[in-house]
Amino acid sequence: MEEANKTAILVVYDKESCNIFEADNPAELLQHIDPAKKNWMDIKNIEQNHQFLDVDLGLHLLIKEDILNRKHLPKAEVLDDFFFMTLQNILSVDDKINFHHKSFLLGKNILYSFNLDDNLDYAAILERIKNNRGKIRRSKISYVLYQLIDKLIDNCFPVLEELRDYIETMEDALTVNYSNDRINEIMMLRKDLINIRRFILPVREVVTAFKQFETEITGKSDLVYFNDLTDHLSSLLSSIDTYREMIVNLRDLNTSNMNLKMNIVMKTLSIMGTVFLPLTFIAGVYGMNFKYMPELESKIGYPVVIVIMVVISIIMVIVMKRKKWF
Repeated sequence: MEEANKTAILVVYDKESCNIFEADNPAELLQHIDPAKKNWMDIKNIEQNHQFLDVDLGLHLLIKEDILNRKHLPKAEVLDDFFFMTLQNILSVDDKINFHHKSFLLGKNILYSFNLDDNLDYAAILERIKNNRGKIRRSKISYVLYQLIDKLIDNCFPVLEELRDYIETMEDALTVNYSNDRINEIMMLRKDLINIRRFILPVREVVTAFKQFETEITGKSDLVYFNDLTDHLSSLLSSIDTYREMIVNLRDLNTSNMNLKMNIVMKTLSIMGTVFLPLTFIAGVYGMNFKYMPELESKIGYPVVIVIMVVISIIMVIVMKRKKWF
């Protein structure tokens, strides 16, 4: 968040008011939580404040491990009074795809968002709460969770668009320059797409699990918005499948180009070998050490043989050219 320079920020709001508190130690914000209002606490770089998870929040060790595990796949879990989920924020930075782990803990009128890094821009959501725009302050705290997840999903679309542009650029390059072997780049693209799909596919299960989690924490009116997330995820997965096929086509095109290049090389060598075959035969005949060979005594024998070799070479090239062998 651009407004937040501290490690943790707490937003306490209802229909009539909104208060924002910041601190370097998340535990200092607990005293400002108002159970009668809605509370959203966002914590950056949670690894440096991991004691807050078990000491102040009293979370189970396994939940704490899920929050701190950067490579954890998205998951959802229903606790006694909370709904817990982990997701991945997918960003493209300097043409490299980065995955940033996020976790959310939703309770009655309270939402905790835990970030292992500081890379998700919550400014727009915070601005809507501060200025009471839309229905965010009239809705349950689960609506903020919807907004956060929607932000994570929306971040995936530009990443996939960059991948698509790169795939199309590579396809054009392979079409124009068939001798350019780009198999390493294609394999890196395939790896990136597999990783994206690996982190996106479970999100649909997480959202589905949340839609079934209907208690006093969530309401039917807000759960409707999570159907929109399902549609976005379906669109993402459909795009990923399309790009996977494009990458397979790229790989096939690259393989075809390499085979074509090899065929051209082999054809060139075959033509050269065919042209030199009769010349080698003539040179071999006159390289034999027999005493009585009539041509050896002729003064014009050597130039005649050279002329014959040149004529044979020209005739063979003309014949192969007419047959369109090259």
